Amino acid sequence: MEREPHRPEGGEHHHEPTETPAEPIFEQLSDEQRIQRGIADAINEERVIDDATARRIAEQLHGGHESLLATLAASGALPDGLERELLEAVQDLPPERDSWIEALLDYADARAEDRSPREGWAEVTGDDPAAAIEAARAAASRERRADRETLERYVEAGLDPGDAEALIEFERLSPEERAAWAGTGGESPGDESGATTISPQEQTREEEVIRPGEGDRNRFDWFGEAGAQPSEAAQTSHTEETPGSPERGERPHPRIYVADLAAYNNGRLHGIWLDATRDVEDLWADIRAMLAASPVPGAEEYAIHDHEDFTGYPLGEHESLDFVVQLARGIAEHGQAFAAYADWNRQGDPELVRFGEHYEGTFSTREAWAEEGANEVFEWPRYRDAIPEILRSHVRLDLSSLALTLEQHRHVVEGDEGVYVFNPDV
Repeated sequence: MEREPHRPEGGEHHHEPTETPAEPIFEQLSDEQRIQRGIADAINEERVIDDATARRIAEQLHGGHESLLATLAASGALPDGLERELLEAVQDLPPERDSWIEALLDYADARAEDRSPREGWAEVTGDDPAAAIEAARAAASRERRADRETLERYVEAGLDPGDAEALIEFERLSPEERAAWAGTGGESPGDESGATTISPQEQTREEEVIRPGEGDRNRFDWFGEAGAQPSEAAQTSHTEETPGSPERGERPHPRIYVADLAAYNNGRLHGIWLDATRDVEDLWADIRAMLAASPVPGAEEYAIHDHEDFTGYPLGEHESLDFVVQLARGIAEHGQAFAAYADWNRQGDPELVRFGEHYEGTFSTREAWAEEGANEVFEWPRYRDAIPEILRSHVRLDLSSLALTLEQHRHVVEGDEGVYVFNPDV
């Protein structure tokens, strides 16, 4: 389906309702449930899986635009080497996916004389044709994040970032491609077609090595309300931060992927990754240049289709660039604490300029925060010293209970770097 447009010159956008499910009961199932039902129906009817189930399995399992499974998902073709790719993939998949691989191998065997693309393939699952493109974009995003995590592990093990990136590229090659790569003296084989329209992950690989960082994994649950129990990671951390001090760890480097909607809605992937901390005017210039180079004449609309290192902030497709830049710069300077602040107080501070007034610090746990308050605000050491020595060793503050009491007057968020504390009354 077409994505809601965003024009460089601005303008209001009206959200249209999404498509109405044609099969109410079946449409309520997830893709995995549909696959399981398709496999079960095939077993009961003593046949191979149908085209729709085969396409859904390929969409779920393919590892990027260049994989053979991606070709099957996009066109219905069964390229040479698909069966080998399936057998290699099964080694990295959980056991519950074995039935998917077996079903798809049987399906490919049944189509031994008909391995060419199939007409109307995009409609066999009853999905909008653009859904395949969206699935490919999501898969590309997962691939980039997996590569970044692998890069971090290699760098932590002592590899140079450039060598680590080259190793990741090498591991992605098939045995034949590795042999060809070795024959070139170390130059990775590339596409010499001269195409100007590139996929998001290809754009990423051409840019600088991504600095090791946490990225945007599934972190949205840390935007919790005060009162949630601290995580095990927070309980084992002992670093406390104060306003204005640099939080621990590598600083995030927020980026956005801006997509050309005219190309996207015509089945093409065209866009650009941008450093979100740059000046708004510079971002506009790059977006206009990207649209001017669109494979679809007259392209004017764009959307943010991906982002990295926003530390869990739920960035929307049509955020204003002014907000994106302000948010990105705050995250680059203060880390996840700034993202937590933006998520909590965006309506009260739409320009995000009062972070320093509200932010009281990052603490390893809620109890650590309560202990600091007891010591510095309520002068607990002075009262403790006044207790008779024979009783002193038997007296302990109930820090968990004190934290609950203090949270009635503060906004507290548990995050990856600890517990972020904000004063809503300033």
